[in-house]
Amino acid sequence: MPATTCLISTDCASATVFAGSEDHTFSTPAIEGEPNAAQLQRRAIELAAWAAKLPPVRRRLPLLCLDVEDTTCAWLRAPSRMPQVLAASFRNLMQEWGDAAAGQSIIPLDDRLARAAKKPAFTLLPQRKKTNTPESAVRAAVLCQPDALARIMLGALDKLGVRPHTVTTLWHAAAAAWTKPDDPFTAVIVERAPGRYLWVWSADDTLIAAGHLRAALAHDEDNPHPSTERAIAQRLTVDFTAWATHLGRTPHRITVVSPNPAPLARELAAATNGHPPPIEIATPNPVRDTLERATEAPSQSRRALAVASLTNRPTRAARKRYQLTAATLLIAAIAAGGFGYRISSAAGQHKSQATLTKNGNDQRIFELNDPEIVGPSFTRTLDARVVILQKKPSLKPPPKPKPIMQELTVVLDTIREFEDVKIRQVTIDSGRQSNLTLTVPDRKTGTDIMVQLQSVSTNIAWERDSRHSNRNEQQASFVGTWKRQSS
Repeated sequence: MPATTCLISTDCASATVFAGSEDHTFSTPAIEGEPNAAQLQRRAIELAAWAAKLPPVRRRLPLLCLDVEDTTCAWLRAPSRMPQVLAASFRNLMQEWGDAAAGQSIIPLDDRLARAAKKPAFTLLPQRKKTNTPESAVRAAVLCQPDALARIMLGALDKLGVRPHTVTTLWHAAAAAWTKPDDPFTAVIVERAPGRYLWVWSADDTLIAAGHLRAALAHDEDNPHPSTERAIAQRLTVDFTAWATHLGRTPHRITVVSPNPAPLARELAAATNGHPPPIEIATPNPVRDTLERATEAPSQSRRALAVASLTNRPTRAARKRYQLTAATLLIAAIAAGGFGYRISSAAGQHKSQATLTKNGNDQRIFELNDPEIVGPSFTRTLDARVVILQKKPSLKPPPKPKPIMQELTVVLDTIREFEDVKIRQVTIDSGRQSNLTLTVPDRKTGTDIMVQLQSVSTNIAWERDSRHSNRNEQQASFVGTWKRQSS
């Protein structure tokens, strides 16, 4: 099922919602005299309320498209491609813009063709050389889009819980709908309504230039019957020639989208000598098909479809997040201020305590009545003494005493576990070897004692000394060595 799309006029006086096979239209009566801001705002809010109540919308609108009846596509020469500089350059071209330009946005178009051409096809010679003309001026095509009421409508939709996924213009939609990413430089002509046409130039489904026109009858002496298609073809030829001189390129393909594209295609072929031959696409509702095809375009085309300034407007949820973040930062700032105040108070108290301590130390030094210390420069005298003391070699602490009593206790506890064993000699020395001589009933008992000592002693490694064993093997001698302690 095709996605739901909506087309609105720039003044929010009319709108059409395309939902499947149904069309829902909205229109307001004309305002008598010059409308004021309150009347226009009320009209935009009424349009939003009407759209939000439609069942096909259901709190989700995939595509909201702005009509281009009041939109201008112009060729600019500006010092920079920054949007603010382009906007100022465009307003300088206008004869009277005044307060009306406050509700307009300047949308730069793709400039790949302008950058590819080293210079335009022709330039007008200035009357006199201007010294303040920048040498690095850029040439660009821009759209001047009246979107003040559209922004009000988007805000009203957001309050009603409806968020359009993509906001675009009918020119962007035509470029995304009737061209593909790998298509050559193409011109697309779409019949907006009987006698009203719009055209776009696109490269790789990206909008390069655009225009719109209303049919005017062309009276030919040789043909007494007026020809609307011939008038359209002649006007398109003029527009195409003007833009070709700026871009230095002409379209490789022309596509005509209309309920009856044959007459206009024939007139275009005659005006261009058949180069390139127009492609005819017959559709009963060109605008509906354009919007539906735009929503079904590839992802790359959909990225070029959106008008960023309108699509990425902050919503109520985003504003609430900003407000919550601001409140959180405010609370954190207050907490940080309180913590800083406490730190400052504590620092003041420590400073006062340090002053009291210093004064007390000075008083005690004066009370010593040492002629080398008491005086105006006693601080430097004390510092010199501290330096002398620091340069003196430090005393090496004695080594940690060996746990002699602990090892003696281990030996006695071990021997107590064996019967008929007597101690003849036990010597545990902290520097030399330790000796242990026992009287045992048999040789096996001596071996068991040595194994037990090796397992329980953590500081001395005991080994059997066979040099002092008697023939009857009634005597067992052991030699112990202190283990090296890991640091």
